[in-house]
Parts: sequence; structure tokens; C-alpha cells
Amino acid sequence: MPDPDFTVRDVKLLVGSRRLVDVMDVNTQKGTEMSMSQFVRYYETPEAQRDKLYNVISLEFSHTKLEHLVKRPTVVDLVDWVDNMWPQHLKEKQTEATNAIAEMKYPKVKKYCLMSVKGCFTDFHIDFGGTSVWYHVFRGGKIFWLIPPTLHNLALYEEWVLSGKQSDIFLGDRVERCQR
Repeated sequence: MPDPDFTVRDVKLLVGSRRLVDVMDVNTQKGTEMSMSQFVRYYETPEAQRDKLYNVISLEFSHTKLEHLVKRPTVVDLVDWVDNMWPQHLKEKQTEATNAIAEMKYPKVKKYCLMSVKGCFTDFHIDFGGTSVWYHVFRGGKIFWLIPPTLHNLALYEEWVLSGKQSDIFLGDRVERCQR
């Protein structure tokens, strides 16, 4: 893992200042795009001067210099479907650090860097293609709410997503056995 004094500025240096990142407005849960330079400026703005809460939740950093500072847990390597099942020749063709779907040769879901300021959250969701996820919280804290993926809970989740009322209804109150 990176040194303890590692910051968002270091992320910018290692993935590129012009690298576009998907940024989520926490209050609306709507996405927008910023360059890494723009996000670093936002991140370093004093809390009282920020007019929105932005959360970077999908900076996949394979094929960047940051990739060499982060090693996934061995168990993740053992169960990763992309590593174990995707055609090797397609993985070898991928040399660019892109998140552009049209340019990807395989699902780039190996290593993500999430960056959030105080007060950020991500609403209930199912990760891309049902991928397994691991976290290493580098600085600060993160609270996870987990819901067993029973047929009943998945039906309630689908209903909740389609309702458009995510900001009014806490899904954890509706499902069976939501745990913090």
C-alpha cells in the first residue's frame, strides 16, 4: 500500500492530471465528469467553501503507475472471473489506462481508487456485473450497510430503484436483515 502521507495529489500524479473521472453528486446521486486536476482542486477546497459533496467511486487504475502501489488480497485473485476466465489474448491487448467502454478489451474491474470528502456516501447498489469487491480504507472511515441477496430482498431492491424515491426511502428499513 502507499505511504501514510499519500494524498489525492499523488493519485493525480500517478494516473494523470487530465485523466477524466466519474464524480457523483452525493445529494442527487447523479454522475458528472471531472479531470483529476479539477477533482484535486475540489478536494483541497476547505469544507465550508464547498457547495456540493462529490464522491469518486469508479477510478479504475489498471495500466497506470498507481497500479504498482496496490496489491489485491490473494483470495480476490483466486476468485476473480476476469483473471480466471477471460481470454488471455484480450487481456494482453489492453495497454491503455482507459475507462472508455469502446476501447476496453476486457472488463476493467480489478483495482479502483475511491476518493471522498467528509459527509459522502454511496446509496445501496449492486456492483458492476455482480463483481466481488474488497476495500482498504486508507484514510478516514467508511460505513457499510449489507443486505443478504435473497430473492425477496432483490425484488425489494428492484422496486426501490425503479420507484425513483431513493432519497425518501431508506432501503435498509424495507428489506430483511440489513446490517451495518
